[in-house]
Amino acid sequence: VVVLVVVLEPAATDREVWADPLPVGGDGELAEVQLAAFGAVEDVLSVPQSHSHASAGRGYVRFREHTGAAACVRAGTGAWSESERALASWAHARHRGTAMRSYPVDVLSQLLGSDGEELSALRQRCGLQ
Repeated sequence: VVVLVVVLEPAATDREVWADPLPVGGDGELAEVQLAAFGAVEDVLSVPQSHSHASAGRGYVRFREHTGAAACVRAGTGAWSESERALASWAHARHRGTAMRSYPVDVLSQLLGSDGEELSALRQRCGLQ
């Protein structure tokens, strides 16, 4: 099994993080109070358990500013949210009437290499050549 990982730096406008676990039991209000140590919190969305609809103790946190989200990620309490990038990209593409992209255009070139050398190397490692 080959796993490719591309790490993209957050945009200066990113304000949403995925917190797993949310602080102290995942209660939205309590989590918001504790997460405010990083910066002003705009919203906490606790993900419910599928069978009971009680909090699963994890969810999304949107800070009012990027600096709060960045402090949360630096402390290891959260990770940058992929959904924020996807939704922002969708809204931007819809407004401009262009194709939707969640990531910069050069992601494919990072995966494939400038002339496909990364793809060739991956094929060899997988025994496909």
